[in-house]
Amino acid sequence: RLATFPMRLQETLDTDHVEQVLQALASFQARNGYYSPLAQYGKVQSVQVNNGAVHVDFAPGMLEQCGSEQEKTMLLRSIVATLHALEEVQTLHLYEDGEPIPLTKEQAEVHTDWFLP
Repeated sequence: RLATFPMRLQETLDTDHVEQVLQALASFQARNGYYSPLAQYGKVQSVQVNNGAVHVDFAPGMLEQCGSEQEKTMLLRSIVATLHALEEVQTLHLYEDGEPIPLTKEQAEVHTDWFLP
């Protein structure tokens, strides 16, 4: 189950809010039983935000590092759920080294009973 973890983001003029959130997820150090699947498996190569359309490109091999389909699903769900919770995100497109990541229904679903950041 996804859960929130407290983290303070420093606002900067040169970094988009979506990118700041992804960077925070990617750098989160596991503690108190909480961990970020993105910190374990992925590295964000680029983030583009244009009128609510968000395109995130991850480093090659991110999905291959997942040891099981369940880990892969949790990784993708954590990204989708976190970014979906941001007001400025209308559509989300995920890529791995420029190639689109096809999401299954289970990976793309955002349940209202999840604890989101």
